[in-house]
Amino acid sequence: FEELTLDLGEFYKGKKFTVKARNVSDENFYIRSATLNGESYNKAWIRHEDIVQGGTLVFEMGPQPNKKWGSSPAEKPPSMSESD
Repeated sequence: FEELTLDLGEFYKGKKFTVKARNVSDENFYIRSATLNGESYNKAWIRHEDIVQGGTLVFEMGPQPNKKWGSSPAEKPPSMSESD
């Protein structure tokens, strides 16, 4: 998809959350980078709290994967964090 918008409804004060995939095509299906509300976003996951705030998540797509995007230990989802 190139773009989709979630209408979060009255419970979330009529906010909307939009996801865009720039340059997506049959050849460009890898995420090269992302921004959330205009700021760099390097996680391969998103919190529910971020979605319900409304806003825009933009993926820059390309023909090759960016193996550095979303791969550092600091970018792991909380459910995959190592516990002490």
